[in-house]
Amino acid sequence: MKLTICKDAYQTCIRVAEKLAVLGAKGGTVALSGGSTPKLLFKIMREQGAERWEKLKFFWGDERIVPAESPESNYGEFYRELVASGIVPAENVFQSPYYPDTAEVLKDTALKIERSVPHSDGLPRFDLILLGVGEDGHTASVFPDNLASFNSEKALEVVKHPASGQKRITLTGSAINNAAEVLFLCTGESKSYILYQVICNRDPRLPATHVRPVKGVLRWYLDEAAAGNINY
Repeated sequence: MKLTICKDAYQTCIRVAEKLAVLGAKGGTVALSGGSTPKLLFKIMREQGAERWEKLKFFWGDERIVPAESPESNYGEFYRELVASGIVPAENVFQSPYYPDTAEVLKDTALKIERSVPHSDGLPRFDLILLGVGEDGHTASVFPDNLASFNSEKALEVVKHPASGQKRITLTGSAINNAAEVLFLCTGESKSYILYQVICNRDPRLPATHVRPVKGVLRWYLDEAAAGNINY
């Protein structure tokens, strides 16, 4: 595990954008996360221009099963910031589409990944998976009440949010841990307690604790507020 601490959320996202640009120079596959911090990352990517990202293929580690026009759509946020503005080519973006039938969502997403992401050991091997950590310790859309989805032998599953019941599609832990590189991006004081439980206490009840790439690298990018309970 490699830990990078930056002054604030902006500086943390700048460092992550630099990591993406290194991969972008040669090309590769990236699975993105949702949430407020990636929104800042996307704004920074837009400011840095199109040349850095034109060789990257973008997927999602998890997505709410809602139309792209919904404010809750992770893809929609990325599209409005980076695709509609011409920064990222539309053909490089592989969304999990909305269908009322979740089996169709699963089938369509799995097919896109199968065709566009190299596989190893029967699972997709993304060059980079970007993750966050929820205040309950979830990552992607694997929640503490459903650790079975983390250990699933499948690459993708449809799950329900434990509080709202909202349906989501998520990469499983098996697919996450098959990546060449996994990068956690977490900012803000509200994350400091749960990050201590994941990084320092290694609480096995928390899905984020189980992210350990088998043949890859695990990196944490935190701002000082999020890292407030961690000795570094």
